[in-house]
Amino acid sequence: LNYALYDFEGRLLNDQGGINLEINSPVLRNNALSGIGTVENPEIRIQQEQDNWYIIAESASITADREQVTLIGEVNLQRQNPVTGRQLEIETRDVLLNVTPRTAHTDSAVRIRQHGDRLDAVGMNLDMIANSFELLNDVQAHYELP
Repeated sequence: LNYALYDFEGRLLNDQGGINLEINSPVLRNNALSGIGTVENPEIRIQQEQDNWYIIAESASITADREQVTLIGEVNLQRQNPVTGRQLEIETRDVLLNVTPRTAHTDSAVRIRQHGDRLDAVGMNLDMIANSFELLNDVQAHYELP
């Protein structure tokens, strides 16, 4: 059954019933034959320990097994820690998000900002559980002195 949901809010659960990911979107369309869901202007929230990850994109597709989300177009990933107040912002394009291992990858240009510091690169691997990222090529850094 092909269908569309408007003003969609959903949760992707893990095997234990815990929330892996929350997603809001003006429109979700599901293709019955492939099982692939597409969403417009998704807003995604992932909680990892004390950090909240907020992700927005122009659009996204979700695999039938709900394990991979392909974020298409401009993508903004923001990590916020409400306890410490620390924040990290990543701007890029076209990101593959792996839901259960909480990893993400892009081959596109990346800009990472934290406080006044900035890192620019081409390509990135992100691990939300380990709270680390690897910049792949053409890395440039700009650091602000306090």
